[in-house]
Amino acid sequence: MLESGGRRLVAGGWQSAEVYDVLVANLAPGLPRRSPPDDPAPLLGRFPAGLVTAEVAALLACGNDAPDPSAAEAALLRLAAQGRATRTPLGQDALWVAG
Repeated sequence: MLESGGRRLVAGGWQSAEVYDVLVANLAPGLPRRSPPDDPAPLLGRFPAGLVTAEVAALLACGNDAPDPSAAEAALLRLAAQGRATRTPLGQDALWVAG
């Protein structure tokens, strides 16, 4: 459930990110939408506790395009090679933080 200015919108059950995107757009149509950055460095700067690869992939996707975890991981590995990110293994993935 999302609320703003006395309006309440509900998306019951499990919903995709796109459904919540529509709810936010309807509640706050003037809210500016940020374009994804060219690389993950700014994302890691905004989330000091770190992000896993799937989260980075979702944040790098344009609009409602499908996330590309392989491309996100490649970009994160480039940042790590430059000393701009740190990779901590986490299950079958990794936690990435700004380096």
